[in-house]
Amino acid sequence: DFNKPYEGFEMAQISRFLRRRPQGQKAILLMDMCRAGSLDFLEDGARATTLGGVQRVTGEDVGNALKGSGTIVFASSNGSAPSYESADWEGGHGAFTAAVLRGLRGEAEASGDRKDGQVDVLEMVDFVSKTVPELTGARKQQPTVVGAIGFSTFALTKPN
Repeated sequence: DFNKPYEGFEMAQISRFLRRRPQGQKAILLMDMCRAGSLDFLEDGARATTLGGVQRVTGEDVGNALKGSGTIVFASSNGSAPSYESADWEGGHGAFTAAVLRGLRGEAEASGDRKDGQVDVLEMVDFVSKTVPELTGARKQQPTVVGAIGFSTFALTKPN
């Protein structure tokens, strides 16, 4: 609801945290929201788009702001597309979150080429990118990866 944007945190806080963590520490930022960005944004001068009279920041902006931080940003949709929710998806989540939860429970591993008993980031991205359009049907929501420069995959779950 663009008339009542979520105001729980400032993106600048997340950016500072991700940039200041130890260099060897890996991070993934999952963004599940319409147009993958209804956040008040950073000190880094990201462009803001206006939608319904409210300034928005796209997932691409977040990715650009986090370049060089070693963080992969996985957004529920691109900067111009909506993200959908349904009571049928994991008890009322968005399609993106529902797919991530299914992936973490092992479905992403089952769909991956490497069967090592754990789910890594690349397997998750592949699974979620296929599952979300299936869940959203004709609306075809498409998750996108932004800000993955200098990224190498890492495990999200422990081996079974």
